[in-house]
Parts: sequence; structure tokens; C-alpha cells
Amino acid sequence: MKHAFFLFIALLLPVPAQAQGAMSFADGFDAGLTLPWLFPEQTIALVAAGLFLGQRRNASLPTIWPVFMVALGIGLTIPPTALSLLFLSLTLLSAAFVAALLIAIQWPTPLLVALFVAAFAGLVEGAASAPGAGNWGAAMGVAAGSAVRANLFFVTPFLIADWLSTDTRGPWATITLRVAGSWIAAIAVMMLALLLKEPA
Repeated sequence: MKHAFFLFIALLLPVPAQAQGAMSFADGFDAGLTLPWLFPEQTIALVAAGLFLGQRRNASLPTIWPVFMVALGIGLTIPPTALSLLFLSLTLLSAAFVAALLIAIQWPTPLLVALFVAAFAGLVEGAASAPGAGNWGAAMGVAAGSAVRANLFFVTPFLIADWLSTDTRGPWATITLRVAGSWIAAIAVMMLALLLKEPA
């Protein structure tokens, strides 16, 4: 018997596709903000990416954020039917695990790697939040709501990690980041195990 999570996702799948045609921009915005396809996976991946990039010494949000936003915009144009939810879930959780592991070991991130991570996080998040077929206003609302949610879960951890990584912080700051990375990695592994578990 498949895990209840998959049943929950299956029940949700028809809802946006059927309702979006009658949705307004405001309805679409609310849906994009509060009802993404894969909320747990998307959230953990964004938080992990934000913490990972923010811990980079002298990290510059004005450098990282535009890359993330451009990739997010591209991802939002990918049709929802182009990628399966299983593929997106595996990609998001795997990326979250790798980023969290690198947070835990405090890997010094080169700028090019940081830019790639920002682009990858934005692209996959956009693909997982892409609006379905429907009226233009609703689709724009979903995209706008998704962008606000993505920024909340990406930029906030980035700023927290950036603050903790400054030279004036004591050893407690490094320990805090490592513990956060370890917890995120453990959660990602558990979610991957549930996702890949074969039916009994």
C-alpha cells in the first residue's frame, strides 16, 4: 500500500487543473502562495539552498538573488506535464540532502558553484510550481504567488546564514549552522526513503 503522502498528492492533482479556468489573479496568487504541488519537498530544498549559499563568506545577495529569480522565472514557464511529480520530488530532496551535507561540513563554496546552486534551485522550484493550463490572469497569479513563497523560503535562510557566518560571531554560530544542516540532511533522507519505499 502506498504511503499516505502519495494519496494526498493524487487527490490534490486534479484540483488546480479543473479550477484554474475560473480563478482570478487573486485566487491564483493565493494558490501559488499556499498550495504548491510539493510543499514539503520544495520548502526543504529552498531552505537548504538558502542556508548553503548564505554561509559562503562575504556572500552577496545582490549577486545570488538575480540568478535565482531568472532561473525561477524560466522554471515557471515549463509545462506541469513536462516533468513528473516523482522526478521533481526526487530532484528536490536529493538537492536538499547534498546542500545540507555541505552545510554540515562547512564547505567553502566557490562563486561559480554558488551561482550554479542558485540557478538550479530556482529552476527546479519554478518547474515544481508552474501553473497549469487556464486563463492568463490565474496563471500570472499562480506564478506571482509562487515567486513570493519561493523568495520567503530562500532569502530568509540566506540572510540568517549570512549573519551567522560573519567574523564577529563565535563558535556557536558555526555549530548552529552545522546542526541545522545535519537536521535538514536527516529529514531529506527520511523523505527520500518514504518516497522510494516499495509497496508492501
